[in-house]
Amino acid sequence: MKNIVKNLKRAALLTLAGILVIVSVGCGASEQEKNDALSEFRTLYEKSKEINEIIFGQGLPVDGEYTDVPESGEYYVPVSESSPYKTVEELKNAVLAVYTEEYFNSVLNSTMFVGYGENKDSPYPRYKEKDGKLMINLCHKSFKLRGNRVTDEAVVEKMTSGAAEISTPYELDGVRQENKKTLTMFKTENGWRFDDPTY
Repeated sequence: MKNIVKNLKRAALLTLAGILVIVSVGCGASEQEKNDALSEFRTLYEKSKEINEIIFGQGLPVDGEYTDVPESGEYYVPVSESSPYKTVEELKNAVLAVYTEEYFNSVLNSTMFVGYGENKDSPYPRYKEKDGKLMINLCHKSFKLRGNRVTDEAVVEKMTSGAAEISTPYELDGVRQENKKTLTMFKTENGWRFDDPTY
């Protein structure tokens, strides 16, 4: 009787171990999946640099020179006819082609289209529409985006069917830094999107 119980326990443990091996192998991403994710990462990162410049950097282009811009407040002028985006909706869709909706709603929407209210440094949104025309607030502070990720050396650190953590070397003002930076991408119904700031 003791031998039967012992054999049953051993069989159960072996079965459980086999299941765990199958699960662990099944959950791991293949090399092809990792390579596909890295390819998506590089393409998405290049798009994100353009979007970051629109949100935090120089912004969309304007026609003409404006020398009487106040240091703070609101001073909206039309974006240039050469701008690739002509409406708030087009601009929002361009951002959502790079960043997740959650990240857009929690961070980017206030800067771009809502503003932060009277008690903040940037109470007014950077962009708005007026009479069907996309406008940019020239009082909105522009930042020099100094960082750059070396995407040719990107490595998948962790990956599941719906998310990937990818690390890259990092440059600041063209100088390579000692530490690496990690970005998280989530797979949405519309494709991979960043859930972290890439700037």
